[in-house]
Amino acid sequence: MLTFIFSLEGFLPTFVDLVIWGHEHESRIRPEFNPQQSFYVTQPGSSVATSLSESEIAQKHVGILKIYKNNFKLNPTPLRTVRSFAMDHITLKDHNITQTDKNIELKIEKILIEKIDKMIAEIERNKFHCEKRPIKPLIRLKVDYTDFETINENRFAQKMLDKVANPRNVLQFHR
Repeated sequence: MLTFIFSLEGFLPTFVDLVIWGHEHESRIRPEFNPQQSFYVTQPGSSVATSLSESEIAQKHVGILKIYKNNFKLNPTPLRTVRSFAMDHITLKDHNITQTDKNIELKIEKILIEKIDKMIAEIERNKFHCEKRPIKPLIRLKVDYTDFETINENRFAQKMLDKVANPRNVLQFHR
């Protein structure tokens, strides 16, 4: 069931049969029944990845709504021309590197590139064929760099130009 922080659904009148939430990123296209209000709720989500967050990973859809008298049916239709998006996490401590390693920045870059290449390969294995889908995917790799320094993100972005659609923000560093 859809849950909102402020329980916005509680402010809606009970004579409503279907609520369509707009301006939300996560796609929850199939109508879900709200037993407190006795209506259905659908949240189609954005048609493209806009925030590069976990809620954007799922397949994007539009819905075709059919209404007959007091009944409705919402048929989800997957969008086939949306750019692929993958997100993952990596912790530098989990790899065989230390702050005293010679060429540590190059070693970290190599680890990150290998991880991104695996993410791209996974996208290629799982996506269905569609000639109109953009070739370069959106990738977000969250990097826990506790006990390490960050790398030169501009230089790293240059290495990602031919691989991803978002080379400047492919990495998200955190401790």
